[in-house]
Amino acid sequence: MDFRLSDSLQSLPFFLDPVALTIGSFSLRWYAVCLLLGFFVALGVLWYRAGRDSAPCGRSCAIDLAFSVFLGGLLGGRLGFALFYAPELFLSPLSLIMPVDPVSGAFVGIRGMSFFGALLGSLGALVLFARVRKQNVWNLSDMLAPVVPLMIFFGRIGNFINGELYGRVTDVPWGMYFPGATDSGMLARHPSQLYEAFLEGFLLFLVLSWIGRKERKRGSITLLFLGSYAIIRFFVEFVREPDAGSTLFFEWMTTGQALALVLLLTVFVLNRSIRLRN
Repeated sequence: MDFRLSDSLQSLPFFLDPVALTIGSFSLRWYAVCLLLGFFVALGVLWYRAGRDSAPCGRSCAIDLAFSVFLGGLLGGRLGFALFYAPELFLSPLSLIMPVDPVSGAFVGIRGMSFFGALLGSLGALVLFARVRKQNVWNLSDMLAPVVPLMIFFGRIGNFINGELYGRVTDVPWGMYFPGATDSGMLARHPSQLYEAFLEGFLLFLVLSWIGRKERKRGSITLLFLGSYAIIRFFVEFVREPDAGSTLFFEWMTTGQALALVLLLTVFVLNRSIRLRN
């Protein structure tokens, strides 16, 4: 039996407007809506779990932690995008943080985020928060890690609506046409955003939530999340279109795959360090 999406579903990206609301020169994009929705859903789950007796800190502390890490992730995501994919942005530093076009004055938003940059920014904010509140950083990260995939899920859905980060050309029966692709939507491509939403988001959330129900060694949930994300991201990149202008290492490895391998190596080093301490 040959399963194939209907023509309307294959062409769904053509009917999705990335702009949710426009008021004058201000445009609210669905990606921003999805990002905020993901944050508040994750915050709600974190708030619920922080009410347990085994939680490393209370609900008030958990909310402060979530907002701190979220802001750190936004800053890191933007800087990471410039560092890994668009270094020319550093020539105009204000463009990194200003959502207004300096010439026309029109609201253009802040476009371009890197997950790996967001990860570094979030971890930096987490470490700083732990030091200020005199909490163990691994306890806090283990509490936070299971809800992060929820934000990833909504973020990837936002990427799909935006018609960005689409996959490579394919003949699989569920391939979709993306109007913003280099072929102007003439060729079917992997809906890689949906792959990532399911694997890095929904599935990883279920796995971490299930494993996190039992008592684990300090830091194990955090390292499981980071390692699992790195592995999933590495393999999904094989069907995801490389970012425009990005370098292919060894003529096949994308920047995302290279960063995923660095993250996976870091996880192995941290895991060994934790075991030696215990």
